[in-house]
Amino acid sequence: MSIASSGDVDEHCALLLGELLGRGDAAEKKRSMMIMEVQEASMANAAKMAEVKAKDLDEKMRQKCGQWVKTDFEG
Repeated sequence: MSIASSGDVDEHCALLLGELLGRGDAAEKKRSMMIMEVQEASMANAAKMAEVKAKDLDEKMRQKCGQWVKTDFEG
């Protein structure tokens, strides 16, 4: 049994470190993509909610102010 030279150990450690960093980069990219997808969905939901609220407000205003009853004097 022989002891590995310092160069072999350093090279092996560098390879392991590179592999771990590569995994970390891939995980970070995946995490970033997931966050981006969630943010896009959230923005789309917020836009849809704003649209629905605007329509509801328009409808309420139309019902409250837009409809008038014809009086005896007008007809």
